[in-house]
Amino acid sequence: MSQTPLTTSQGTDTPFGGRVGMRLAHRASAVTISWSLLGIVGTTLLAAALRLPRLDYLGLRIDEGFTLLYSRQSWGAALGFDGYYAPHPPLFFALAKLANLFVGESIAARTVATVAGIATIPVVYDLGRRLLDERAGLAAALLVAVSPLHLEFSRDGRMYAPATLAVVAAYDALVAYWQNPSRRAAAVYGLAVTAAVYVDYSAAYALAPLGALLAFVVWKQRRAAAWLIGATAAALLAYAPWLPQIARTIDGVNEIERRSEYLAATWNDVWSAIPFLVGLDGRASGPSMIWPNAWDRWASFHTPFLLLLLPAGIAGAFVLSRHRFALATVAALALGVPAMAVVISKISPGFAVRTLIPATVGWSLLVSAVMARARVTGALPGWLRAIGVAGWCYLLVVSVVALPPVYSNSGRVRWNDASADLARLNTDNAPIVTFSIGGMDTDLIDLYAGDRLTEPRFITVVDGEEEYRTGAQRWLDRGPSLRDVEEGRLAELLPATPENAEVWFLTHRSTGSPVVRKALASLGYRLLLRRGYTGMEMELYARPDARLGQSLDLGFADDQALTIPKGAGPITAGAAAPASSGLYTLDVEARADGKATGARATVRCLATDGGVLGEESRTTAKDGTGWQDLVLAVPCPDGTAQIGVAFENAGATTAVFQSPRLWGRPDASVAGS
Repeated sequence: MSQTPLTTSQGTDTPFGGRVGMRLAHRASAVTISWSLLGIVGTTLLAAALRLPRLDYLGLRIDEGFTLLYSRQSWGAALGFDGYYAPHPPLFFALAKLANLFVGESIAARTVATVAGIATIPVVYDLGRRLLDERAGLAAALLVAVSPLHLEFSRDGRMYAPATLAVVAAYDALVAYWQNPSRRAAAVYGLAVTAAVYVDYSAAYALAPLGALLAFVVWKQRRAAAWLIGATAAALLAYAPWLPQIARTIDGVNEIERRSEYLAATWNDVWSAIPFLVGLDGRASGPSMIWPNAWDRWASFHTPFLLLLLPAGIAGAFVLSRHRFALATVAALALGVPAMAVVISKISPGFAVRTLIPATVGWSLLVSAVMARARVTGALPGWLRAIGVAGWCYLLVVSVVALPPVYSNSGRVRWNDASADLARLNTDNAPIVTFSIGGMDTDLIDLYAGDRLTEPRFITVVDGEEEYRTGAQRWLDRGPSLRDVEEGRLAELLPATPENAEVWFLTHRSTGSPVVRKALASLGYRLLLRRGYTGMEMELYARPDARLGQSLDLGFADDQALTIPKGAGPITAGAAAPASSGLYTLDVEARADGKATGARATVRCLATDGGVLGEESRTTAKDGTGWQDLVLAVPCPDGTAQIGVAFENAGATTAVFQSPRLWGRPDASVAGS
């Protein structure tokens, strides 16, 4: 007995069983959509959990220091209304300045990068969903979320994560327009392209291949591409005001000789970039780390590590070959970005893994293609799907293993540590001399120690030449140039007055530092202390008449000579008064009989139990007979209870010491208590 058909509201006849089936199918679709939504929300939250914690834990690196310098300008200058001022366009620095309205300067630029890095994850998902399906999009988004390269630069106060977000958004909008032409997709495309080129010039590496896709879409859609053409034209017009600056930037940075050394695009550079782009490598790690990444731990297995990824790449390419526009899009990202970086670097060197991050997205989409449903992958052989899925899982695991070094302090220039020591020890408001391009070091020291220094007196020495190459000449009026220092300008800034009896010198640059040191020596300053930090140095200089604190009694008579024959043990003494954390300075006359080194003086910070918490030594130079001044200072840490000195014969002749004088000055925490 046949069922009576039911009439739908649209006037079509649908059997009751068919209607029930449609409802069940709709509910199943809703469940699928819900699972996809939960998946991308969870993946985005994972990306946030990896990128947000402790953004201020690592000190700013050198390039982030320049971000700080640039973002401290006025709004008009930061936005580029006064012309270019860096080898990068102005949008990122303006965004960092905007972020500083809500968070501290030490993490303002990093916050912009982090937000961009997190926002990239759902955009990657949407791009994968449009090219293949939700499962492939989610798999690609997960790989990007745990990509060591993407994670590092999502926590770095530079423009590479925001540029990647803008680039991926542009690709996603173009694919959306290809599938369904609309004003909305065209508007997103135009805005994303404009943002990308205003964030960083390296976006051109990804936008050039995108241009080929754009031309194909326009050719295929003809009149339907009108909105897309209009959006592209609007993006070009929006960028037109900045075009004259590009030539100036290229001409300037091409004069920097070192640029061709570290931003070249040799075959070795291209080969070295591959493990970063595919997720095998990230921040450098060493055997001493608790969890070094696999790439660094097993260097002899680099070739097998790479070969294990081939099946996933082949399987992904096989799937994408059935969807030609998807294949072209993924190839534009995975291969087009590094290829264009090589080509463009022949004009202006700029090849570095940080400028190739969009290629990581392309690679993630490629290996994730095999995760799509059967209706998308087609008749994919079971064995090929199996090795493709295994390759994807392998990549996920090795990427996760490579993440811990991203959070490591290894290799970071320690302005934060040096600034903390400076604020602790410079309690007499002595001048602070820095040297860097545009005076960037001054801004970093001010960031980390400015609030803890009483009216800091900075003397900012600038390079004087490299500022012109990088567009940073607007900072030349911050202080003397290296040439000014060579011509004696420091004598005007450091007259022989009591408030200039000591000088602190901090710099991260070896070039130019000898010029400053020579100038300080010509003014009569003697080096008392040199402390090395990762990537930089802090030095203390003082004139002979400087008294750094209170005089401490060592129990020696003023005219007493301390003679130590060859082979004899050291003469030791301790300050009569108890000590605390602070700066202790010894000045003693010494000589080693004969033309040899040998007289050594040491100052030690001693704990209550006699343990050595810190020490500094200095030995007479081999420059003939006669008395030499040995002057040294040691910063003593918390827990110091006593100061000890030792005079010893470290040579083959007799060592003689006389007139030892010791001064002590408590650090800021003790002095303020």
